[in-house]
Amino acid sequence: LSENSQDRETNSDPAVSDGRSVKKVQEYVELNYGKNYLSPLEQEKKKNRFCRGIHENCVLLYTDGILHDPVKKNNQYRFSQMQFEKNKMYYYGNNRIIKRNIKLLSDTLKKALVMRSQEDVCRSITGQLAPARLWKLGKTEDEKMFDKKLVSDTSEFAVDILLDSSGSQAVRQSQVAIQGYIISEALSSVGIPHRVVSYCTFWNHTVLHRFRDYDDGKEKNLRIFEFRASGENRDGLAVKATYDAMLDRQEAHKILILLSDGKPCDISTKRPGLKIPPDYTGEKAVKDTAFEVRRARTLGISVLGIFAGNYEEVPAEKRIFGKDFAYIRDISNFSHIVGVYLRRQLEGE
Repeated sequence: LSENSQDRETNSDPAVSDGRSVKKVQEYVELNYGKNYLSPLEQEKKKNRFCRGIHENCVLLYTDGILHDPVKKNNQYRFSQMQFEKNKMYYYGNNRIIKRNIKLLSDTLKKALVMRSQEDVCRSITGQLAPARLWKLGKTEDEKMFDKKLVSDTSEFAVDILLDSSGSQAVRQSQVAIQGYIISEALSSVGIPHRVVSYCTFWNHTVLHRFRDYDDGKEKNLRIFEFRASGENRDGLAVKATYDAMLDRQEAHKILILLSDGKPCDISTKRPGLKIPPDYTGEKAVKDTAFEVRRARTLGISVLGIFAGNYEEVPAEKRIFGKDFAYIRDISNFSHIVGVYLRRQLEGE
């Protein structure tokens, strides 16, 4: 939900778009958020695949951010630099409690992986002979005379962290950045590949800002401090685009963690020469986001919703995420809440 409403312009025919206007809008969005790292053909394929129904006429912009791939160093670039410094100052000012959270979450993950890697033994028709069961030969139909060791693979996990960067997060930008950083640092410490992306909507573009990719080194975690809130948010579209990319990963177990403000909302801004996406507010926005979360789960992706917004939005968050939902009131308890969920996933409960 946008903190400041955008200026709205009257369009004589919002059902019609022209190529020049589309290009100008794309250029302006890139000027504010950074260049698109997809080719025009790849971007068009993404649009055709995801921007349907309630997201018709939307566009997805995939970027590494204005600080890393700017069109030019304009005011938006400088504002992003300023927020980056503010986020780092918040980190330094709360260094002790943040490092403690990282250590606690790292320890939780390490213990869960140790438990997972321990050998389990099951009865089998092959393996190591179990003399104590030999008396059953010829007397019962039980043919499982052997013990077989089962070892869980600790490398079969991939995690996506999706950060809502809409304007309503402006009052807690540093806190959201730190939450993403804590999870990323802990996952890096145990070698679990993960990606961190933020999302917001500006005009008809949903911007997906990639801070780090799955196989990046730990040093890329610092880029999460580039988190900056602006625009509105189409949560369902961002979730759909994220989990679809996760399906291409080879890991058997995939986890999506979504940190949001609990209020998906995008009131389409009219621009001359552009087709206008349907408004994305209220009940239909909540239902769409909940549908995409359920869809991800049916495809085998575990989804955890972490909420840091206003208390009155909690019921909507519960409808979206069901039982796998956490309301974070105090960052000091953050690692425990996230750790419980991740431990449960890693141990296969």
